[in-house]
Amino acid sequence: MTTDELRNKFENFKAIDDKWLFLLSLAKENKCTENIREDKWLIQGCSSKIWLKPSYVNNSLQFEVDGEYGISLGLAKLATLLYNGSTAQEAHQVDQNIFIEIGLLNGLSATRNNGFTSILKTIRMYIEVYRRI
Repeated sequence: MTTDELRNKFENFKAIDDKWLFLLSLAKENKCTENIREDKWLIQGCSSKIWLKPSYVNNSLQFEVDGEYGISLGLAKLATLLYNGSTAQEAHQVDQNIFIEIGLLNGLSATRNNGFTSILKTIRMYIEVYRRI
């Protein structure tokens, strides 16, 4: 998903609850190719348990997420959709302010906002690691 696609998706929501329903649908549809529920993939700083496993194959980033069903998992899945399939250099250029721009953070509790920030920081850390490979 590109930032333009993400922007368009959120612009088309008619009611404020539409974004929450969208995040819940992402959480419900989330599928992992393997069990990633290991301590090494657990995101620190989330009130919900969210696991994020990165891979970089053929110059392409892939993030898998798993966690307890709900908004937090939907947020994590949305973040990974923005980066999956891109090179580390392309991912580095993504402006994470897109999430503020689309109003995603409006209405999030402080705890969820902190958790989402932790997810984004973890993704950024992996992007920087893969940029050096």
